[in-house]
Amino acid sequence: MKPILPMVCFLGVASAATHAGAQDDLQVPEQYNAETMLKLCQGEISNVAKDVQSMTCTFRIQGVADMMLYNCYSIDAGYDPAPQLSASVSGSRGAIRQTFINYMEDHPELWGDHWSGALAVALSESFPCEN
Repeated sequence: MKPILPMVCFLGVASAATHAGAQDDLQVPEQYNAETMLKLCQGEISNVAKDVQSMTCTFRIQGVADMMLYNCYSIDAGYDPAPQLSASVSGSRGAIRQTFINYMEDHPELWGDHWSGALAVALSESFPCEN
């Protein structure tokens, strides 16, 4: 089987880039963890317009969900994706976003984790890779 390195590298780069952008553009707290992302998705960050919070949450979640779906599909090409980095994500952006919100509300023990790692756990458990 081929390694899962491409997906791991993508998530690391995406997390670093998103983390830096969140501090500069949105002026959210410096530690951009799952709790901060949850608040962003719920529109609870006071110094950021609600429509910006909604858009940022939705598209960040969609980006990770898309990569997890492509990683799931990589099984057909002979790759062996880690279950935590792959998901058969289906549904609208709103449904995926609500999945993250629900999962985080049910799992406060993940709030201190970086948002992308917590999202990967939420999506992989909610939409297991079935290929």
